[in-house]
Amino acid sequence: MKVFLAGGTGFIGGHLLDGLLANGHEITALVRPSSELPLSRPGLTWLPGEWLAPDTWLPALAGHQAVVHAVGLIRERGEATYEAVQTEVPIRLHAAARDLGVGTVVQISALGAEAGAPSRVLRTKHAADHHRAHAGLHHLSLRPSFGDGRGGHSVWFFEAVAHRPGVPLPGGGRMRVQ
Repeated sequence: MKVFLAGGTGFIGGHLLDGLLANGHEITALVRPSSELPLSRPGLTWLPGEWLAPDTWLPALAGHQAVVHAVGLIRERGEATYEAVQTEVPIRLHAAARDLGVGTVVQISALGAEAGAPSRVLRTKHAADHHRAHAGLHHLSLRPSFGDGRGGHSVWFFEAVAHRPGVPLPGGGRMRVQ
């Protein structure tokens, strides 16, 4: 299957890239033009493009059977706002995928991404999820509470907490965590 992967150099996207290639899929992976390109591998095409300039890369969706959207934002910086990165550009991605006949769109969202969520991070993820669900696409939304593993940044927090004399309860013990 020919898959367009947005976020393929990130933590989750990088693991998805490895798995997709290991299963014989042909991948076009969007990468920031300023990034040093990782090594080339059979079945992989790196496509330099800026997420916030979708007109430069959306036409490349043509001919793909699936799109995996693994772009996320932890901290806003300049034009990279939660609304732009996690709602506005994904909505354009969904429309282009539909118009170009892409068969499936997979979105890496977040647990708690709901309209009334307490944070903009989650509300902007929800807005993209909601649009995709009503865009006439075959779609799947994955909603992890957090990502951890080789190359991740969450493990340092849990290691630090494990050595403290108490157990923190996020949200006073009411926060949903998987």
